[in-house]
Amino acid sequence: PCAAAVAAGAAKHVYTADQFAAAYEFSGLYAAGDEGAGVTIGVFQLGPNLPGDISKYQACFGTSADVTYTQVDGGSGTGAGDGEAALDIETALGLAPKAHFAVYQAPPTQTGIIDDFTAIIDGDTAKVITSSWGACESTNGSSLIAAEGALFEQAATQGQSVLAASGDYGASDCQSKALAVDDPASQPYVTGVGGTTLTSIG
Repeated sequence: PCAAAVAAGAAKHVYTADQFAAAYEFSGLYAAGDEGAGVTIGVFQLGPNLPGDISKYQACFGTSADVTYTQVDGGSGTGAGDGEAALDIETALGLAPKAHFAVYQAPPTQTGIIDDFTAIIDGDTAKVITSSWGACESTNGSSLIAAEGALFEQAATQGQSVLAASGDYGASDCQSKALAVDDPASQPYVTGVGGTTLTSIG
């Protein structure tokens, strides 16, 4: 990373992409020359980001990954958004700097969710699909969960891996004391990612 990222990471007590890569033992992959070249990663988004922010991130880390955008149902708005979309792209890009990132942006509605996943899965060009967007499973409702489930099963039959964040609230995803999980991470054909706290690199 550039000096500004190193300084910001230390000041805010957060890790930079190279530190995450080291923590999750990517060093062997990198030593073998595996940095994601030839792989398309589909990035599911329900919010906008500024492409210029991604360019600045790449300049800081010395990468030049190809990032393309597809607007589904008119897209997810304009501007910088709340930062989540940029964070998603940058985190994945920081770990697989030679992959192609196909960002699909749709409105944050139930129709937008289904249409966004449909576009990525029907297109069948992204062999890895990543999403940080999710909600309390009971809030999403059975019809959305069923529609998603059919799409994720289709993805599995096509050899696409779907990864989704496990949620922001641990085992109480509905923000109550009751046990609850996050959809789509709770789906049978999705790998839920999360539940990890790093206290050091090593």
